[in-house]
Amino acid sequence: MNRSIGRTVFRTVSDFQQGRIMSKLKSLEVERQTTPGRYPDGGGLYLVVASPTARSWTYRHVIGGKEHWLGLGSLQNVSLKEARLARDAARLRIKGDRSSPGVDIVEERKAARADVRAEEARALLPSFEECAEAYVNEHAAGWSRKHRAQWPASLKTYAYPTIGHLRISEIKPSHIYDLLAPIWITKRETSWPDRDCHRCEHRHQRSRLP
Repeated sequence: MNRSIGRTVFRTVSDFQQGRIMSKLKSLEVERQTTPGRYPDGGGLYLVVASPTARSWTYRHVIGGKEHWLGLGSLQNVSLKEARLARDAARLRIKGDRSSPGVDIVEERKAARADVRAEEARALLPSFEECAEAYVNEHAAGWSRKHRAQWPASLKTYAYPTIGHLRISEIKPSHIYDLLAPIWITKRETSWPDRDCHRCEHRHQRSRLP
């Protein structure tokens, strides 16, 4: 069998099987390899060449009969030796031991990316203060002079310090109770703007639904 790395490009299942018995990669060969393809190092580690400037490491493994490819970093940042160590560490995590179960690292990374996207989306949602300010600006023209002055002042005094920074999805009934309870009787008129603005917040939320 010709062991030249330039001929270890895999395109079929039989190619993968043949790759398992080929010699390990050598650092100089790795640095010089620019032909697109997957090149095995053994133990599931592959050098993936997409182009001369896009080369990376990946770990091929099987979980529950399903093939997975786990990225281990670019060749620019990860040497052959480091890629082998990363593969070994990944293998141990996937396999698990008596003290800890195995982990599907590929799915774990997908979940982590989904969490990041969810957090980014949450950060784009308006805060209660932003909702309240929008509501006041939209409706103030139809209020009396007294209420135009009272609403913003009441919100700044009683609502914003407690829930002003919270996003719509973060506000719970307990927040509203804690906010209104101290002023429900003693400052009943003041409590009305807070209750109404809470309703405006939910209207704003529904308006953003698809």
